[in-house]
Amino acid sequence: FVEYQTDDRFDKAFSVRVIEYFLHPSKVADKIYSLTNTGGRAIIITKTAPTLITVRAKLWQYLKKSLTKPSSSFEKAGPPMKMISPWRLKRIFVACGYKKVEVYPVVLRSPLFIHSRYPLPLVKQKTQMKYERTMLVFFNKLARKSRFMPKILRHILLLFSETYLIEAQK
Repeated sequence: FVEYQTDDRFDKAFSVRVIEYFLHPSKVADKIYSLTNTGGRAIIITKTAPTLITVRAKLWQYLKKSLTKPSSSFEKAGPPMKMISPWRLKRIFVACGYKKVEVYPVVLRSPLFIHSRYPLPLVKQKTQMKYERTMLVFFNKLARKSRFMPKILRHILLLFSETYLIEAQK
């Protein structure tokens, strides 16, 4: 993408879960800026880091690893992913020249429930799944309303955000 050449310019650039796989996100942002018309918008959705969810997941992994025997099986590694904090990605887009850059949480989750992969101790899985679904419905409604919230509330919600959106206008 960074090497792509064209004389065309676009009103919108849209990317979902891609930028975190580039070694240099700033080069991607520069390229998007060069391909966008004046007044055009870039909308980027990516994974959030750090969050309360990732802290809880890392803690659970550490405890599980330290309390269980090592497994002989291994997981296939995918392409390297570099999660970018919302504030760092916002700074990158501002540095490119975008005038208005906003950050919104997209997928909110409670740090108590993480896809049932990191279950709560002493709580039945069926009970956890029931409450996880209820919380997901609540957090989904909250994420949709976050677009109209003051920035400070959106920034607090980013602590619970698994995924976020950057909207940048040239």
